[in-house]
Amino acid sequence: MSTIGPDDAAAALAALRDRFDALDDQLVDLIAARLRLADEAAPLKRALGRPIVDPVREAAAAARRQARARVVGADVAVDGVVDDVFAVLVQASRARQARRPVPDQT
Repeated sequence: MSTIGPDDAAAALAALRDRFDALDDQLVDLIAARLRLADEAAPLKRALGRPIVDPVREAAAAARRQARARVVGADVAVDGVVDDVFAVLVQASRARQARRPVPDQT
């Protein structure tokens, strides 16, 4: 049985950290894109007379995300990571939509 030496472990850890950083950059880009979509949704909801919070839509979206989480890795769904992350994202989307100014109708 071979053991990994300190030099190899340090190099492997550095490579993993580079991968974490790359994924974090992608996540930040995706979060920003998602919040921009929330900005676009606000005036459309207002034009339709719909509230910012749509429990039916949110429940359907949560179910879809959970199904996706099970496909990509059961541990993600079981650990609740997806629910926790999206709870924050949905709250941020709601807050942005609530702050979005109503367009001048004059």
